[in-house]
Order: sequence, then structure tokens, then C-alpha cells
Amino acid sequence: MFSPRWSPDGFHMAALTSDSKKLMLFDFRTGQWSDWLRVDDGTIGYPLWSKDGKSIYMERFLAAEPSMHKLRLGATRSEQFLSWDDLNRFSGVWGSWSGVAPDGSVLAVRDASSHEIYALDLQLP
Repeated sequence: MFSPRWSPDGFHMAALTSDSKKLMLFDFRTGQWSDWLRVDDGTIGYPLWSKDGKSIYMERFLAAEPSMHKLRLGATRSEQFLSWDDLNRFSGVWGSWSGVAPDGSVLAVRDASSHEIYALDLQLP
């Protein structure tokens, strides 16, 4: 497993399997790992706990509809809350990055390309 994320309340840890098809959940009270979410379409990436620790946000890569999802503790199905269809995302060496700000808004790296730079001022000493 990789990409471990400790919950804000300290009771759980989430981690991805090496193929990024499963999100695993460790319960520190029971000392047990469990399959939290398994996807057949695409992969899971960038898990991030919500501020209250009652759910986790994740990105769905290589799926029919690349998107952001939210998965609540106790649930086995995630809920899509954002589609990436209309955003030209930057895809660097490590792929596209996304996250969630403390206020719940989504953060993503957008590829504006050099085609959207209309002026550049350079001031040399």
C-alpha cells in the first residue's frame, strides 16, 4: 500500500493499494484493515480526509468520467461531486494533482499553456 492518510481524529488511516484500484481503511481501535472502496473503472488518487474526519475526498483517474468523489465513513460507494470535463488540467511527470482546501473548495492545477500569455514584462537590474 501507499499514499497513507491519517484521519484528523486519529482513529483511522486510509491508504491505496499498489494498483490504485482500492482504498483501504485501518481502524486503530480494532487494529484491522478493511476494503473501503474498490473501483473497476479507472483508478483512485490523492485521498484527502475532510476536516471533520467523517469522509475522504479522492480523485478518480482514467475513469469514463474523470472526477472528484467523496466517500463517507461506513459507506462503500463514493459520491461524485465534481467533473473534470470542462477543465484543461496540467498533467506533469506525476500526473494531475487535486486537493480540497480547508473551506471545502476544490484545488486543481490548470494548464493555461503559454498560449494565454499576452504580455510579459521583464525588469532587469
